[in-house]
Amino acid sequence: MYLFFLTKSLESTKNVGSINFSKTQKGRDLLMMNGYSYTLNKEAKVQYYWRCDTRLCSATLITNRNISTDGHSISTEGEIHHLHAPSIAKQEIRVFRAQVKRRVREELTPVALLVEQEMRKINLFSEAQQLLTHPQHMKAAFSRERHKCIPNIPQSLDFTIPHMYTLTRGFERFLLNDKTTVSGGRLLIFSSNTQLDELFKSSYVFCDGTFSTVPLIFNQLYTFHEYRKNKGVKLNIICVFSCAFALLGDKKTSTYVQMIEDLKTAAISMETKFEPLVLMSDFETSLIKAENVRHAFYLYEIRLPTTEHKGCFFHFNHSLHRRLVSEGLAIAYRDEEKVRKWSKYTVAVALLPPNETENALQLIKLGAPKRMKKFVQYVQDFWFNKIGVNMWN
Repeated sequence: MYLFFLTKSLESTKNVGSINFSKTQKGRDLLMMNGYSYTLNKEAKVQYYWRCDTRLCSATLITNRNISTDGHSISTEGEIHHLHAPSIAKQEIRVFRAQVKRRVREELTPVALLVEQEMRKINLFSEAQQLLTHPQHMKAAFSRERHKCIPNIPQSLDFTIPHMYTLTRGFERFLLNDKTTVSGGRLLIFSSNTQLDELFKSSYVFCDGTFSTVPLIFNQLYTFHEYRKNKGVKLNIICVFSCAFALLGDKKTSTYVQMIEDLKTAAISMETKFEPLVLMSDFETSLIKAENVRHAFYLYEIRLPTTEHKGCFFHFNHSLHRRLVSEGLAIAYRDEEKVRKWSKYTVAVALLPPNETENALQLIKLGAPKRMKKFVQYVQDFWFNKIGVNMWN
């Protein structure tokens, strides 16, 4: 009689001596012992009856279930002996695959890294290594297994976030806030404490919204990035790291205000402040308004005087080009050197000292082709008069 007691039920894979419990590819309970594998044939109240999973082999095994611990002990082997030799190598591979499958379902660790970790951990015999599938093929198979566990993308804002998606790969909190906005939408902010700490320490913060890689039920993904100089042996490397990710249901000023306030509240809870010297973003009008709303930039009634809001030169350049196209000048820009030259002069105004921008605009108004008159007037009305030179210069 065997008295191997297991600490987990049949749903898991647990090695105790030479015994393992797992699942077959079709989901049936599988017991592995001494190079032989048995599938569950039937079960009673406390007894489980197993049969060798090799075709034409009628060897059996009986286990008793311990009700108090929900573990199992092997009671007796059947009278019929195996018709084949044991295969320790195949059993090792089955244990390895079962462990990887379990982690693939329960964790968000990249599949390739997960496979590599388990291969190091299990220390397979040479025979098992020869029988094992190529790692690249295993990655594809386990990726399909993970895909089965990934929930469908929600079709409405009324959904519950699975717990594993609220944590980092290190099982730390990742979901910072999940709130209903003033306008009735939903605002999700994701950031770990480590990321927040880096964000709040950074003097320069970059933020941007993207609309193309966001689920349809949300309007945009808005990200905050820290600016950092990594001092190397010979070079100072400038790096930008993503620190916070916000899913926004709309582009309303109140939503941006709430997003900023949530970050400031998180800073207070970490006994610090969210007050970078410079906050650089695109030229989203709602965000610009949000930054100037009185309560958006007050922390316990104290103004954040060190934070200067600047626009991104990349977005400034793209905004001017889009306007040029909307004015019907796309073909002229392609074919006429004058149009190209004066449009580039307009972009270059952002690189001049602030006190020289007005004179530069007057020179552009005098020298640009007549067909660019509406475009140049737009630059003056919107970028000079409405947005203000300090935002984009």
